[in-house]
Amino acid sequence: MATLAIAVGVGTGVISHSLITGIFAFVLLAVTLSRLWLPVSYEVGTLGIIEVVWKRRRCLAWRQIAGYRVFKNGVLIFHALDENAGSGLFGMYIPTTGHRDAILSALKRYVGGELGRSATD
Repeated sequence: MATLAIAVGVGTGVISHSLITGIFAFVLLAVTLSRLWLPVSYEVGTLGIIEVVWKRRRCLAWRQIAGYRVFKNGVLIFHALDENAGSGLFGMYIPTTGHRDAILSALKRYVGGELGRSATD
């Protein structure tokens, strides 16, 4: 991924004939892709879901979760009640590799049913 960011930065700089633009494109892409190389982990507890990025912890309390959508390899947590095309941009995607049952049972217990489905499904 670092090679891709460097290639995009160099390509942008060459095409635009501007070193500043190339550096800006590299930095922007590197920041955007930072989740791919920074260590990210999730802790599910009684207070909510804690996201740990590097050494920074961010807690998403259960009452702040409006709903969730289950996918094949993870769960998308929604912060806002409306589920429009852009609401996924503000959510939190949690990969469920190895812990799928525990994460889904905690979500059902504290949040309720999945968005778009009744609680009895």
